Amino acid sequence: MSSKETKIADFQAADKKRKEHKQRRHQQKLMFGTIVVLVITIISFVFVPALAGRGGNSGSLVFGKYGKRPIRFQQGNYFSRQVESINNMYRDSLGNNGNMDFMRRMIWQSAFNKAVVRAGILEELAASDAGVSSRRIDKAIVESGMFSEDGAFNEAAYLEASPGRLREIRISLEEDLLVQTYYNDTLASRHPSEKMTDFLLGMGKKERNLAYARLPFSLYPEEQVKSWGKEHANLFEKRDIRRITISSSEEEAKGILKKLDTGESSFEELAKAWSKDAYAKEGGLVSSAPMHQLLSFLTEEQAASVMALPEGTHSDLIQQGDSWYIFQADSPVQKADFDQDEMITELRSYLEREEIGMIEDYLLARGEEIAREASAQSGDFDVAAEKLGAEKGETGFISAIFGNIPFLMNSPAMQKDVPFLKAAAYSDEFFEKAFSLKASGDVSSPMVLEKAVLVFSLKEERDAEEQEAYKSYLEYQVKNELTRSQQSVQEDIFLKSPLLKDDFSKTYNRIFPQG
Repeated sequence: MSSKETKIADFQAADKKRKEHKQRRHQQKLMFGTIVVLVITIISFVFVPALAGRGGNSGSLVFGKYGKRPIRFQQGNYFSRQVESINNMYRDSLGNNGNMDFMRRMIWQSAFNKAVVRAGILEELAASDAGVSSRRIDKAIVESGMFSEDGAFNEAAYLEASPGRLREIRISLEEDLLVQTYYNDTLASRHPSEKMTDFLLGMGKKERNLAYARLPFSLYPEEQVKSWGKEHANLFEKRDIRRITISSSEEEAKGILKKLDTGESSFEELAKAWSKDAYAKEGGLVSSAPMHQLLSFLTEEQAASVMALPEGTHSDLIQQGDSWYIFQADSPVQKADFDQDEMITELRSYLEREEIGMIEDYLLARGEEIAREASAQSGDFDVAAEKLGAEKGETGFISAIFGNIPFLMNSPAMQKDVPFLKAAAYSDEFFEKAFSLKASGDVSSPMVLEKAVLVFSLKEERDAEEQEAYKSYLEYQVKNELTRSQQSVQEDIFLKSPLLKDDFSKTYNRIFPQG
């Protein structure tokens, strides 16, 4: 019996054993690492123009090396499969032409990084004389299913494979098995200590349900919004203007102003040709620019001079910092109408951005009223909240767990039905006020959180229910977190190793030249 026929017999025996044990999950894992020569759809993220002759081997490109091992892109190899796989992950994001170049580079860089880590692992294993037996590779070929038809090993398909293809498959599978063993030994075998699990469980052992009264910034009275606006009406005067921004030098700015003064070019033409800001493409046009917008980058005197320009005229050079500006008035000044809903909306937005303390002070005073009213009503917090127009609700049972630890179920950040708790999870003030309440009915002082003022009252405190299933879930999640963390550390070591010769940018830019 020939050597190839002997191996076929081994494969058939292994195939029978595979079906008896139904090792489907294992098959899927190995399939991922198996070289299968695919006809890949030609898209700009995967297609590499003129591969032959650029990387030393026909049809391949070298992006660097790790130790003596080249980081090679070749159709069907690990690097190319990673490009295709990551490309498929981001397929829905690829339709935006505006970020196509960025997305393509990110995909290729990610695939390169994975190829570097794989090469680094294989170099380490080679240095330690690690290997895989020939019989184990034979078994892996059968388990991969690459020569199977209708679930059974196909002898004819195997016999038709060229020696070069079989060699390629064996090398790839050997590398897959070595890398899998490396990860099993360094990552999968690690288990969190029982004390760590107990500590995390202890973080959520005590939990409490809090009633809350919420006063959103939108409750700031419209009368006061209008009153403030009328007192500062000049901030909301508007007009259409054009602007040219020059950041190079005063000499260049003077030259542009001269062209404008002599009529050599129009303001719009000069803005499109010389201005360095977001309005240049529109000829410098800023529609309905309010005074407060000008004050965001000009002094009060400079902004007032722009608003005072006669319609159709332009300013002299106005310097602010390292920039020079020229403005042109394209419309009359429009006074603010504080009876229009759009104006009130703009006013509120301005106040929440520039005068937030005024709103906070008003609503904090309302929050203090709720706390006093609740005490006067013998602890009836809901009645006090309703009387003063606050939104009412309950947090549900939560523990004093800072930040977002996604597998601690009673963490404030995990309570999706109460949106402000996501921000509360990062607030020292929240934990100080909400978790210092001693007895049921106690009321906190008010605090600002997520564009609102909140007051809390303790409804109930209890020990969290202990469940063996939850403990098992926590152990599983902690193990996953440790594995991810350790894997990230390992990858960082390989990517920063002095053994890595990184030619990614040079080779990538040669394949996909910019501009």
